[in-house]
Amino acid sequence: MFSLGDAGSLKTWSNVPYFFSKSLSQKGISVNHVNIEENAFLDTLFRYTIFALLKLLYPGSYHGFFRSGINHFLVQRKIQKAMKRFINSDAHLILSFSFSVANRSKKPLLLFGDWTYLYSITILKKRSPYWFEKKALKREKAALENADLVVSLFPVSATFIKQHFAQSNCHYLGNVANINTTLNEIRARKEKENSRLILFIGNRKYLDGARELIQAFKGVNELDPDSELHIIGLYESDTRATGKNMFHYGYLDKGNLDQNELYYNLIYKARVIVNTTRGWGAFSAVTEAMYCYTPVITSAYGEFMESYGTQLDFGEYAEPGDLTALTKKILSVLDAPAHKYKTLSENAHKNAKAHTWENFTEKFTNLIA
Repeated sequence: MFSLGDAGSLKTWSNVPYFFSKSLSQKGISVNHVNIEENAFLDTLFRYTIFALLKLLYPGSYHGFFRSGINHFLVQRKIQKAMKRFINSDAHLILSFSFSVANRSKKPLLLFGDWTYLYSITILKKRSPYWFEKKALKREKAALENADLVVSLFPVSATFIKQHFAQSNCHYLGNVANINTTLNEIRARKEKENSRLILFIGNRKYLDGARELIQAFKGVNELDPDSELHIIGLYESDTRATGKNMFHYGYLDKGNLDQNELYYNLIYKARVIVNTTRGWGAFSAVTEAMYCYTPVITSAYGEFMESYGTQLDFGEYAEPGDLTALTKKILSVLDAPAHKYKTLSENAHKNAKAHTWENFTEKFTNLIA
């Protein structure tokens, strides 16, 4: 398994490599971990020189060292060395759409990821590729169309790959809830009954959504003085906001027992999880909270609507920027009668309960059998 970071660490890529590797191992499959993360020194050097210039000239670009030809060469060399080291491996699984071993091995090549670079540019950024991005896009196309199997974590992304990379053998097998605890259903339901806790999970990429929620929370707290806003993934220095009943935790490491316990204490107690960042509302974190019976208020973006529908029976969509509506939607969940809240909570779990790593890995192994 080639991953961008240590697959044995919960800190790597939203816990995905850790749980994927663990789930494969539980099925009796031996997994050799190979870290193909970019060189930290070269990444920093690129960020403050070439990338800084590109950002100045092309503000919409995030073409970092990872996408450079130098990094591609270095990573491919790492992959070749690992192939010699683990010469008896039955297949090569790369957790990225940017690299390939198609011309260097006769063993099956499996690519796994969320979305392609082309998808991020044309769908998420809503623009055409810049000239300096096209070489990376060409390498990505070759990797996808020469792989024996491609798996995307998201349905719209998978459809996009099929449409734009005609020769790729792409599949969508469902999403996953990256849960690092055994779900206590009774506790989750009980602690939410009288809770006034509003939860946000997201890093600096979701800063707009966090700031919007903070503004809405001021209105909520005026009408409901017992309400609380708890923010995981950001510090006060990020949001530049403080106030009554507002708590920031920064990043909570699930690999740390105390921080893992705090993380799930907050999810269990959360009356609702809110992230209305435009275009992407922290899909994985929200799905994890749903699995733990938490109703949702999020922005209406493609992957979420494709996965859970255009109308939600476990919460509501909210238009980014409409603070008045967001305040009302939050209060609606906080003040929901017991029977209505129970329905929202149970529907949240029902919609996410199939998204386990056990189910995902079963489908994945069936594909490669």
